[in-house]
Amino acid sequence: MPASGVSVLAVVLEWTLDRLGTADAARAFHECFAMVTLAFAVAIVPAWSIRSHRR
Repeated sequence: MPASGVSVLAVVLEWTLDRLGTADAARAFHECFAMVTLAFAVAIVPAWSIRSHRR
């Protein structure tokens, strides 16, 4: 399953680079890393909930 996430991120990065142009590559990478951060934040909230219920 993680490989599919990496593939989706690569496609989004390529699409963003095409949309913004290679001159603004830093912004394209920033947008993709922001999406990874958001996905991580969404995943960590339930994990914290599971951890608190185990005690």
